[in-house]
Amino acid sequence: MTAYLVALSPQLQQSAQRLREQAQRRDGARQAAESLAAKPADAAPHDAAQAKQLFETKCSECHATDEVDKEPPASEDAARDLVKRMVEEGLTADEKELAQIVRYLTETYVKKSDP
Repeated sequence: MTAYLVALSPQLQQSAQRLREQAQRRDGARQAAESLAAKPADAAPHDAAQAKQLFETKCSECHATDEVDKEPPASEDAARDLVKRMVEEGLTADEKELAQIVRYLTETYVKKSDP
């Protein structure tokens, strides 16, 4: 029945296509987040200004970016875990973008608190 309705309605077809694309982006982000676990944040090429902008753009889609100030990551692993949790909550980004966000969090919060 659903297939019949989708075949009849271009709007339903477009909506179904958008849902498939969103699911693919979420799956891609999950895979990218999983691959971050094995790579140090400083292994990726880094542009501090671009990483900050990426953090602000991507993370502000769901919450205020100052949320991280309340419980900043204490280590690079904690930054990775934070990014992985955000992906599970709906953050979509590719592996390079996620690596930049992890690096930004590490450079901004972890390295500032190191003695």
